[in-house]
Amino acid sequence: MDAPPTSLPTVDITPSALLQSTEDIVNRIQNSTANLVDSASPQQVNFDNTIRPLAKIDNDVKSSVQYIALFQAVSLSSELRGASSTAVSIIDKAYLAIFQHEGLFGLVDTVYRSPSCLQVDEEDSRLLDRFHRMFVDNGIQLVGSVRERYSWISRCLIDLRIAFMDNLRNDPGCVWKTKYELEGVSLAGLEIGSDSRYRIPLTRPIIGSILGNCRDANTRAETFLKSQTLYQEKNVPIFREIMILRNEAARLLGFSSFATQKLRSQLVKSPNKVSSLLNEISLALQQLAQQEVRILQQRLDTPLRLSDFDFYHNQMLRKEYYIGQELLAEYFPGEVTVRHMLDIFETLFALAIKELDEIPQNCKWHPDVTVYEAWEANKSVFIGYLDIDIYPRPGKYNHAANFNIYPVQMGSGLLLPQPWYVMFKDLRWPTGPSAASRSDYNIS
Repeated sequence: MDAPPTSLPTVDITPSALLQSTEDIVNRIQNSTANLVDSASPQQVNFDNTIRPLAKIDNDVKSSVQYIALFQAVSLSSELRGASSTAVSIIDKAYLAIFQHEGLFGLVDTVYRSPSCLQVDEEDSRLLDRFHRMFVDNGIQLVGSVRERYSWISRCLIDLRIAFMDNLRNDPGCVWKTKYELEGVSLAGLEIGSDSRYRIPLTRPIIGSILGNCRDANTRAETFLKSQTLYQEKNVPIFREIMILRNEAARLLGFSSFATQKLRSQLVKSPNKVSSLLNEISLALQQLAQQEVRILQQRLDTPLRLSDFDFYHNQMLRKEYYIGQELLAEYFPGEVTVRHMLDIFETLFALAIKELDEIPQNCKWHPDVTVYEAWEANKSVFIGYLDIDIYPRPGKYNHAANFNIYPVQMGSGLLLPQPWYVMFKDLRWPTGPSAASRSDYNIS
């Protein structure tokens, strides 16, 4: 087989088309849920006729919403980003409604309490436990005004989370500095103002370069403080409201805290066990950390600040271990490093990952995007598509991230989209042989 069984996914969608697609998804969710409840008899429900159909609805939502959400993170159009955020909120609330549906919970609860559920295999048992817990965690057993309050909180938390993430895609701002205040930092590619000062965008690769290389302690301190307070005016109130509402919701369910509620189904099980683990790690590393701080402090005439740590750590690597991060980075330019990283995956997992040329414009949201096909090594089986987008730009998600747009699914007689995976990174744009790699050690 030389060609994939399906064509490349397209991304040339309009805001109105995105919202229409969202409406179609919600209608499909609601109809599927109603059909499941109407077709099942409480006296005859079992894992196969109740939990498996619910799992298909769950898969349908999760295989649809990531495509809708992608445009929040990558689109050059503010209108499309806004439509994507609106659409995600609509779908999340429709998904929430599945696990607040009393009729559906009655069926799931019957299966959960039936002796026959003990006969299912381990994976099926975990799925049943998860679905039942999701109903409970979404307030299905609450009554009256308490349930109404809980439902309001659940919907409000969806909107707050989306608003928080939308703010992270805004311009993080900048500082302006003279070349003397930026001594040690590559100035290539930086905008110069009318007063001969340089504009320093508060993006992650630039912040890393300033903190690791700038010799001016005041510049490092200002950059560090600003980087720690990005979006503070808008997001701190949102974060505070999320914390308050999560705590209230957990207490309405009978838990002492949100952490207690969430951790009960995790490996560590309780906040006390998390604290115990962190304390154990802290005690084990405390002596080593104090030793490293003393070594760094010996190089300073003033107390060590957090904003100084990266700079003096780099100095120590250069002088004592002969490791220069920037010199080392020249051997690892971003795009070349990505290709070699994929080569490693090819070897480890017996894959063939091929970069595609001449990609149609409607299959890339920006010219920077590189698209790959992934196959079994002998090209007998097509695995999926991989899009890599490694340079920052306005409107793009301001952090490293990955999105499983179309996850792998197994279906009987169903035509399912091929898996599609997107990886983001924020490497500094290359502007010359040396500047191209100055911050590209962030590729890790």
